Amino acid sequence: MRKLDNKFSWKNATFMARLSYHAYNGEDEFRKEFSKGSKGWKDISFFSNGGTECFVLTCPKNYIVVFRGTEPTS
Repeated sequence: MRKLDNKFSWKNATFMARLSYHAYNGEDEFRKEFSKGSKGWKDISFFSNGGTECFVLTCPKNYIVVFRGTEPTS
C-alpha cells in the first residue's frame, strides 16, 4: 500500500469512490472486498455509535475513515 498524500490522483480518487460505494455493504462484505490480495488492508474496523457508522482502514503508512451517509429515515 502506497502512502497517500494531499495531491490529486485519479488512482486515489477511484479508490476513495470504491470505499464510499462499498461502505453500504455489510461488515463482512466490506472486509472481504478490501482485505483480499497482496495489497489488501490487514486492519479494518467498523464503528457504530448513535446512528453514525464508519469503517476505519489502517496500515503503517495510512489511516482512512469511511463514513456511511444518513439513512433516509433518520
